[in-house]
Amino acid sequence: MVRHAMIALALTAQAAVAQEAERDQFFADYATYDSFVTETVEAKDFATFVTRLGGRGTYAEGQLDALRTQFLNIYAGDFTGNTTFQEDLGGGVTREGRVFWTEDEKLLFYAATLLERDGTITILTFNMGADPAEILDRF
Repeated sequence: MVRHAMIALALTAQAAVAQEAERDQFFADYATYDSFVTETVEAKDFATFVTRLGGRGTYAEGQLDALRTQFLNIYAGDFTGNTTFQEDLGGGVTREGRVFWTEDEKLLFYAATLLERDGTITILTFNMGADPAEILDRF
């Protein structure tokens, strides 16, 4: 009986992870996506940011921890502002760039390609980093 309960628990956990992965890259609308990006970057929750935008299978847990540490070392100060710019590629596809800055003038660059269908937003690609050329060259 205990073994059956453990198997059921393991299957439930796997189903929860699969459901989470199914939600990755999808947002109910642009406002939800916009809030998520702004809030997770400003909170410096880079692991959640990366996994939710589609990087769940790209990084192992240790790699996400190393990424978080690297970003926290670069962006020690609070983010104090940001700006967003977009390019409409047609057919519901938009390329979006964002720049976040800290009080000590460190810049974080973010670029994504979004697909809007029936009001929902799907993240097709995303990149972030401290090198503006690496991100802005995507435009």
